[in-house]
Amino acid sequence: MLFKSLFESFVQLVFKPYIVIPAIVALLASTVFGILGDIFLEAPMIDLVLNPGVFSGANNLIALIIFNYPLTVIGTLVFGFILFMIWVIVFESIACISQGQKFVEAINDSVLQLRKSIGFTLILLAATVILFAVFWVNSEIMALINSELGIAIAIIITIICFVVLVKLAFTIPVLTEMELKKALMESWKFTNKRFWSSLALIIIAGIIMLAFTIIITQIGIVLGESFEVPLAIIGQAIGVTYFIAAITNFFYSKSK
Repeated sequence: MLFKSLFESFVQLVFKPYIVIPAIVALLASTVFGILGDIFLEAPMIDLVLNPGVFSGANNLIALIIFNYPLTVIGTLVFGFILFMIWVIVFESIACISQGQKFVEAINDSVLQLRKSIGFTLILLAATVILFAVFWVNSEIMALINSELGIAIAIIITIICFVVLVKLAFTIPVLTEMELKKALMESWKFTNKRFWSSLALIIIAGIIMLAFTIIITQIGIVLGESFEVPLAIIGQAIGVTYFIAAITNFFYSKSK
């Protein structure tokens, strides 16, 4: 079923090319938010270049950034939340299309599940902040104790995070059909007896996703400046779409 799901996702890209459109829209939105993010980061970046002593002499860098640049922090979190939510809706749309829904119907259903999308986005955003905080704390530990222990802790944290990621990776395929809590539980339950096959699927699909992105981006570079950015966006969109379609097809092939 694993390789069947991978092949089926490739076939969908060929015969349903419009499945890539939501990811293209999300990538364009990411570009816009990236530009807005640069505006919010302008103040600390200027200080970092012109007055680096402020940062190097700080005992608590995170506290310094929060209290000295509150608008930067708030703006980054708001933009991050909106962008995460756009991607969640896009992932839901791709999952729906890969399971046979028409394009407009899939987009409509995904947008109408706004409450669940917001909930899942908050979970992703919180997980990102917690993950950043954990690794920052670990870097502080590494500075105080021997580096070998710090590296071991970092490896353990990474493994735990990766296992949780695999366990919750199949939330997206069922998010439009179930409440958020049930969707999370369904993904967790689905991987209880299929963890290694799920892990293999995610790794292989991830490698194929990167291959699509790199190959199409390189084609754009070879063709010249006019093609570089558009093909880079298309390559990323195809890669992301393939990955979501693969985990969706795998989930439904095993749960039937």
